[in-house]
Amino acid sequence: MAKVFELIAKIFALIGGLTLFCVAVFICVSVVLRNVFAVSFVGDFELTAYAMGTVVSLFLPYCQWRCGHLTIDFFMAGARPSTQHALNRFGSLLMGLIMALLLWRTAIGGLSAYKSQSSSMMFGFPDWIVYSFIVPSLSVTAIIAFWQSVVAMQGACYERP
Repeated sequence: MAKVFELIAKIFALIGGLTLFCVAVFICVSVVLRNVFAVSFVGDFELTAYAMGTVVSLFLPYCQWRCGHLTIDFFMAGARPSTQHALNRFGSLLMGLIMALLLWRTAIGGLSAYKSQSSSMMFGFPDWIVYSFIVPSLSVTAIIAFWQSVVAMQGACYERP
């Protein structure tokens, strides 16, 4: 099961990285066109904001898999390994609960955006499409976090590169 979670997390991170690269190219082209040729893309700020929200969510599963979230090592440094493992498991449980809450609210927001057909002001890009990319990322992150809190944290976190 661990290999499956790792593969899925890596796929999401790869998609996030490719999306981030495309956004960077899009921004560079937009800036050059705006400053050199006085031409701009309609709704470029909106598309960038939508894409970046999606990118952040796509990186979450891999960050959770690698235990890469911010921790306060100052309090953990002097603790016994058993205490550290228990706190890691508790932290994963809390992360799973938070991701499940975000998943629930994001899914409801996406359904609401779909029903109301809300879209961006300049470009007219449907809001529900962005939600549909964020929901799977939150789902995978929640599943990984719950799995880590129950099964995976028998020792240290997964090796860091």
